[in-house]
Amino acid sequence: MIETTHIRLNKAAEILNTDADTVLIAGSEGRVRLYWLLNRPLHAELGHFHEPSDPPPDEPPVYWVTEGLGFKFFFFIPLDSMEAAELLKKETITAKASALTEQDTNGRFWMPAGGWAVEGGGLVHDDLHVTRDAVFLKRTDIECIGKRGVTPSAGTVLPLPSHAQRGLVSDKLAILSRAAATFWANVDRDDRSTHPKNASVAAWLMERGYSKTLADQAASIIRPEWAPTGRKAEE
Repeated sequence: MIETTHIRLNKAAEILNTDADTVLIAGSEGRVRLYWLLNRPLHAELGHFHEPSDPPPDEPPVYWVTEGLGFKFFFFIPLDSMEAAELLKKETITAKASALTEQDTNGRFWMPAGGWAVEGGGLVHDDLHVTRDAVFLKRTDIECIGKRGVTPSAGTVLPLPSHAQRGLVSDKLAILSRAAATFWANVDRDDRSTHPKNASVAAWLMERGYSKTLADQAASIIRPEWAPTGRKAEE
């Protein structure tokens, strides 16, 4: 017998002695968490939203704090309750993918770096098309409902975090964050041969809409302080 962590919607409904529509309704009411199959790697940001107690008047009341960047593989990502409701009316929906994971105990979650539309490291519209066949439940959630014999209350599942505030960051800053992760995430501090040249970074940025002057400046900005500049010493 093979047990899996995630179970497809129709099979989950069968186990729960109900139908797929009822499970989708439960998902839209926040009674169960649904997931959809993304199954692809992408550049993502780990972070959290911060709301200062006394924000300065020139800053947004809530802003996104990035704690890490990475090129990660994501299989099953949470389905928003509104998306579950939408699947009751349509055969195919376009998901938002605003949160790639649920929040951990520290309030952190993964989301697409720079918003899902960032060229080269994000998602395209075809990736976001979701049908019922792509919807799953976790086996542990199904078993928990079965053991209790009671339908979870509406609102039991917390709403997914939204990256609406992510729109406060310009496209150029989002691309710059990707450049930092792309060129500096896997270098060896002690091996200068692995350090990218500023000219290479600038060229990459220019391909994505930066002017030459801005690209040169940006390449210097994201160069870590520990990375020396100039010609390598002759051995």
